[in-house]
Amino acid sequence: MPKAEEWRLDGHGIKASGFDKSFADIEIRTDPATSRGSFVRLSQLLDSPVWGRDPVRLEDVWDMLPVNLEYPLTDRNRYPALYTDDRSIHGDPHPLLHVPVCDIPDWVIDDGSRETANAFFAKYPGLAQHHEYVRRTPRPDGPPDFSRYDHGGGELQVSWLMPQGHALVEERREHLRGLTRSHGRSRWFLPAIPPTGREPHLLMAWWSVVYALSMLARYEPAGWAGLISVDSNNHAVPIESLLKRAIDFLPGLIVATVEEVSG
Repeated sequence: MPKAEEWRLDGHGIKASGFDKSFADIEIRTDPATSRGSFVRLSQLLDSPVWGRDPVRLEDVWDMLPVNLEYPLTDRNRYPALYTDDRSIHGDPHPLLHVPVCDIPDWVIDDGSRETANAFFAKYPGLAQHHEYVRRTPRPDGPPDFSRYDHGGGELQVSWLMPQGHALVEERREHLRGLTRSHGRSRWFLPAIPPTGREPHLLMAWWSVVYALSMLARYEPAGWAGLISVDSNNHAVPIESLLKRAIDFLPGLIVATVEEVSG
């Protein structure tokens, strides 16, 4: 294909269906990785997965957006975006990257077992690579020592082995960047898109959710009107919150993404 044609786009590259299902169960699909849809081509540029014909539930992508942390769509066990803070990385060279993993949901903490924590972490490609976390007892099989928040959820101190052994602060921060995705100036661990085993770029997660909402509003106006009725639908406030934050936040995320791929 001539170079001038390589980035000629053909269609959206993403589809939403299943509007007869519950809101959380709306299905999102993408075109195959070999296609030239806009969603597919930008995903390739951002090293973000596409999943083709395998449907991904709206709720699964909804929970990946940090702005939706306080707005679950159902009472199912959630796999939300998990915040981390690299400011806790101490200055001396060290063979471990050690940071807090925040916003762990109550269902994981309530269970309290090492098995549940490990199974939960396995859903997150960056966390699945962890070396160890702080335990309540010194035994190797000791349960995780979660710190609970007053408002629900909690955090856990987690560590990763540095590939080169002792590493400087900036080397450990760079390693953390490779394990997480950026959202504004913050870093987040994201779960994998189920069919792919890979976590999306957050711009593509936003695109997936907002696209599904736009298709619902366009092709199912009566259903959409019901969803955004504050008096009769418990999804109205979460949808309103998401759309308000999209207006405030997405322009900056788009600019940051352009800088990410151009710099």
